Amino acid sequence: MSEKSLAAGTPVAHRLAAYREARTEVERAVLPLASSVDGLTFSMQASLYDLEFARGGYVVLEGEGVARLGQVTDLSISSRGTATAGVDSADFEGMVRLASGAGRVLDSDGRPFHDALARPAAPAEVASWMDRTRPPRAGLTIGTLVHAAGVPATLDAGGLSRHTFMCGQSGSGKTYSLGLLLERVLAETTLRVVILDPNSDYVHLGGARAGVDPAEGASYAAAVEGRVAVWTNDPTSAHPLRMRFADLPPALQAAALGLDPVRDRDEYAVLRDLLHAQVNGAPLVADVDQFLSSEIPYARDLGRRAQNLGVLDWSIWDASGPSLLAELRDPTARC
Repeated sequence: MSEKSLAAGTPVAHRLAAYREARTEVERAVLPLASSVDGLTFSMQASLYDLEFARGGYVVLEGEGVARLGQVTDLSISSRGTATAGVDSADFEGMVRLASGAGRVLDSDGRPFHDALARPAAPAEVASWMDRTRPPRAGLTIGTLVHAAGVPATLDAGGLSRHTFMCGQSGSGKTYSLGLLLERVLAETTLRVVILDPNSDYVHLGGARAGVDPAEGASYAAAVEGRVAVWTNDPTSAHPLRMRFADLPPALQAAALGLDPVRDRDEYAVLRDLLHAQVNGAPLVADVDQFLSSEIPYARDLGRRAQNLGVLDWSIWDASGPSLLAELRDPTARC
């Protein structure tokens, strides 16, 4: 405070009110400015009063005749002296509170800048940037942008050719978001989809949900009709989770029977021979329990080994029904 504001004999309440009034006036005067030393990221400040910026929001950074679009990645409260806050006040000398943030320059030209005036970007400006930078591939529209009303949120379908990691705490919307993405993939692409779904979250992907827009529901139903097969543990299901022992790769067959190719070389060799032998184009042995009825001594030894290990009791085996592994190799359904 200046000597004028703190004149001797001024009541404490009056002095405190004057201090608050001066600080409020100064804090309101903080300019929304952004600077960048690399042209790729920026730091910014803004007044806490009538704050128009938000974490994740889009901003336009105007300076030196150039307007750049950016996105705020962090925003917090900080305190600075009036000089470092960019405020020249002869009536106030102290710390002022302001919003401090950081972000990415989305349409960078690589040049640094200092004290560019920051303002919230209009939805049309965000849409224009997205149109300019969208890759020449199909996009999957999954909604609208939170910080740009009415602008479609579109994912680059080319990203599905790489690994994608979706994370978030419980209740954050991971299951819903992934379900929406899967729906868009099925409705708007011809990609094949395999879903491992231990919680049965997506077992109804094969149909439109009741209550949706009739036109959208009909369009989705037409895209997925007859193309989604749900394999479950229910033995009465049209697609029970079953397979034939012969469908397993040799290494897994041996592992299931506890065989080592060196230590158990005779049994290992018999296993390979039996599972590769054909009779009228069909495997001589399709399932593990058939070893017990074989006329080949070592084959019966394999059957007893499987019996002792409990492999025969695994509910996954089915010599006559559809095989999950066969379906994965030669699919009859798209999803």
